[in-house]
Amino acid sequence: MIDVSKIPLRSSFISTAIAKCWRLAKLEVENPLDAKPHYFLGGQVFALMCDQYFSKGFGGATLYEAAAYCFVQATKSENYEYSDYQKTTILQRCAEGFEGLDKWVRDMDISVIGSEIEVRSLTDSGRDIAIKIDLLCEIGGKIYLLDVKTFGMWGKSITAAVVGEEQLRQSIQLALYSYFLDRGGLMYRGYVGRTETNAEVAARLPPVRGRITPDLVGYINIAMLTKRKRTTANGNVGEWRGDPLTVIPYDPAMAEYAVEQINAVEIMQTFNQYPRTTRFVRGSSSCSGCQFKRDCWSGRAAPAAPPSWLAKQETK
Repeated sequence: MIDVSKIPLRSSFISTAIAKCWRLAKLEVENPLDAKPHYFLGGQVFALMCDQYFSKGFGGATLYEAAAYCFVQATKSENYEYSDYQKTTILQRCAEGFEGLDKWVRDMDISVIGSEIEVRSLTDSGRDIAIKIDLLCEIGGKIYLLDVKTFGMWGKSITAAVVGEEQLRQSIQLALYSYFLDRGGLMYRGYVGRTETNAEVAARLPPVRGRITPDLVGYINIAMLTKRKRTTANGNVGEWRGDPLTVIPYDPAMAEYAVEQINAVEIMQTFNQYPRTTRFVRGSSSCSGCQFKRDCWSGRAAPAAPPSWLAKQETK
């Protein structure tokens, strides 16, 4: 079983712990899925396409061919669960998204500094921490740290949701990325396992020590770079859905926010305590419907007995 206290901290773990449930964060790491859902696969295929596109290009291959190649590479490294329909959807949507991304990159005159960069550093207490930078680039003389988002791309139809600046200000992910890129660390190119320690990565990949303070941080929303399928009040058929870029200036307060969240998580892990301060309810999800409800109250994540509101038969 994976020991969460021995592997690098990542933004996904911290975000789940802080925004959702401490125990869910722990149990998700300890019990990785045998096969990840198709939307994880879609995101990974697009990430591999970004890496190839920004580093050396597609070498004359069509966007669909590039998507197919990256699909094969993604499924070689991890297990995913998908149907033939979902595979076709992923390939078509990746090609469509990249058509828009390519045009947008050219129109914006983006100068790429690096993509898919693994940055390894240490917390103040000496704990390994890892971040993955999707895109570091220069636009108009300013340094941008950008996370490529493919949410809304893998359903029956594309859903392009607008990302607001306030959402970025509250993003634990961007705060951590900004803080540790500014703080500096060892940067790597190439495949890095999510549970690999800093020492394990350094033993097999050549590092580059670096430190960069970004001017702006934010998201590239790929769904916005696809074309409308029908005319609506928001636009006409065949038009791009909207501006994919949402950014905010980098602010030292983001670093302070990141440190607070890291410290909170490290305290929990140091004492092996994962509190459930309230009954977890988020939309239609609750403790009663959690896939880890049996483990949560079995002593693995908490020594307490099941609460009265959780039916006894659900924990058997």
